[in-house]
Amino acid sequence: MTAHETPAGESLAPETPAPADADPHFPALHRVHPRGWLNDPNGIIRHDGRWHVFFQHNPDSARHHLIRWGHMSSPDLVTWRVEPMGPEPRPGTGDADGCWSGVATLEDGVPHLVYSGVSGGDLALSRVLVSRGDATMRTWEPLPAVAADVPAEPGIIGVRDPFLFELDSRRLAVQGAGLRRTAADGTERIIPALLAWDRSDLASWTYLGVVLTGEDPIAARHIPAELWECPQLVRLADGDRERWVLTGGKWRQGHDGAPDTLGGVGYVVGELTWDDAAGCPRLSPETGGTVDEGPDFYAPQVCVDGDRAMLWGWSWEGEHRTLEQADEQGWAGCLTFPRELSLRDGLLVSAPVPELAALRGEALVDDDGVLDLPSPARAEVQTRDGVRVDLIGADGAVVRTVAEVGAAAGADETVVLIDASIVELLPAAATPQTVRVHPAPGEHLRVSALGGGSDLGGGADLGDGLGPGDGLGPGVGSGLRDGSDLGGGLRLGGGAGPADGSGLRDGSELGGGPGLRAWELRVPAES
Repeated sequence: MTAHETPAGESLAPETPAPADADPHFPALHRVHPRGWLNDPNGIIRHDGRWHVFFQHNPDSARHHLIRWGHMSSPDLVTWRVEPMGPEPRPGTGDADGCWSGVATLEDGVPHLVYSGVSGGDLALSRVLVSRGDATMRTWEPLPAVAADVPAEPGIIGVRDPFLFELDSRRLAVQGAGLRRTAADGTERIIPALLAWDRSDLASWTYLGVVLTGEDPIAARHIPAELWECPQLVRLADGDRERWVLTGGKWRQGHDGAPDTLGGVGYVVGELTWDDAAGCPRLSPETGGTVDEGPDFYAPQVCVDGDRAMLWGWSWEGEHRTLEQADEQGWAGCLTFPRELSLRDGLLVSAPVPELAALRGEALVDDDGVLDLPSPARAEVQTRDGVRVDLIGADGAVVRTVAEVGAAAGADETVVLIDASIVELLPAAATPQTVRVHPAPGEHLRVSALGGGSDLGGGADLGDGLGPGDGLGPGVGSGLRDGSDLGGGLRLGGGAGPADGSGLRDGSELGGGPGLRAWELRVPAES
């Protein structure tokens, strides 16, 4: 994805402070690297019985600078350990200024990482580079040649973020791009585009052409942008048919000295076919929507594993968190919990992966549909009613609503996952919300069942995610965005809580009236 550069006149933080285990805002269930900057999830793959998740990382400060790939692994999606780095910038090469987003794949059983390398000149025009790993995925050797250079597409202003897939046994890849177009009256505009490659030879790709642009009316409605960042193109079941889903980050170029902006993540659903005449795949959108309606979600990656499509996203710190606050805490950003994706009549919905039930500790008891969580909170809450998460001040008054969803028809469940400074609200029949919260002393979170539904009609005003804001949102370059001075947290002991076998989103013990099921979430040891 694009850079989040330190604003002119500000130096990089020279060092990071004490470990994050003393920080009440640190989301210990979401990241195991205690220090440094973290953004886009990358290279997610299951290999030899372990899940490997890479991500954009600067271990030296809480700022975006000389990005390399951080790396963690898990046998079960619950207990994670820090692994050696993936690709790192190499002076004098195609990734001298950063190893940006990409994916992992197996070639004849050998792990490979495929990513955007940036070096000198215009960093918006990246090249595709490949590194070959050993069986442990702890040692990486860059392949000597560029796999894909900047394509000769007229008017291209940016291209990045390769994603691999197959169509009719063809081994293909796509990248997000922005194209400058001139109208008949001479006016210029930039439109987003999805570009396709033949990657039959992983070390040397062949450019095919344009799969889709933002000139398509459905794409323009649901993924309005000037460049689609981190595009993901996967096939999902929707009832008795299979449909293709394209997700894309809504990037817009800054003009006249203004920063670039990141406007959330949209998606379209449609049919992907091979155009014999053009020698290129074509996507025909039929509907679309928003991947996550919260203000603090961007750049997701989807990993297809068997019959599951799982998504991780990046959650930045928030526009009301300054660079100086991030420097003081010594870290910035986290990944979301993994989510299973599915389609319901064209609506993309997310559910927590059932493995997360292993984090549960003791059950929490609500008071007539209201649950107060001491700070810093780590909890899972389920309800068949509408649900609202509020920040409560030291005086007991509501400071602000963090997230809210009304009761869905058919008594579908909503799961709320809270980990110190991140709240993930996952309705079974509506769009998720991801919100970062940073409590002041004396503040805590309250989760309330709404019974007949929300007075706000289905969602709190969480902002549009566009930035920039006074608190250095992603448009300013810090990647920090919050939208509110929020709080929460519940300090719990170590050790994984027992799984009860029910998975998440079962709701079997929810009564007919307003009510919550809730558990503490315990921080497991590394594995």
